[in-house]
Amino acid sequence: MPASFISFLAWIEASALGVWVGESQWGFPISLTLHAFGMGMLAGGNLVLALRLLGFVRSIPPTSLLKIYPLLWCSAVLSLISGVMLLSAYPAKALTNPVFYSKLTFVVIGLCLLARPVRHQLETMDLQAAPTSTQRRLGIVIALLWLATITAGRFLAYTHSVLRVNDLTGG
Repeated sequence: MPASFISFLAWIEASALGVWVGESQWGFPISLTLHAFGMGMLAGGNLVLALRLLGFVRSIPPTSLLKIYPLLWCSAVLSLISGVMLLSAYPAKALTNPVFYSKLTFVVIGLCLLARPVRHQLETMDLQAAPTSTQRRLGIVIALLWLATITAGRFLAYTHSVLRVNDLTGG
């Protein structure tokens, strides 16, 4: 591993935020709780949208689901902030783990789909008609994507090979 990358990880870990989250009594539990809440709201809200695209809960008008968009975007911001807090405490654990990059990729794709294709389908969905094949496929993709995101996030606790920067340097 390049020395410059290890130095960068050490800098993050030694930052005031990294030390507070990693070493204080409350930093890590607060960060983890906020992250779980934010990701739960984000993934859960997207699963509701996916179910509607799949034709379930037809009693809910699709356009009324657009009202949860501000909540979903606030959840995304909360997840980002709390994720940065968690990353600051254990940068070597996350940034050397391919599962972390998988989770980030899933989140980015999910947010991109939420921003445009899902919104468009909800706006144009016929309340009385069965979902189109495009809407069903999008619903399946959204559901699988957010389930994969949550699964990858859980696997992060068990798939790391290093925890702290010292594990990389042998110090």
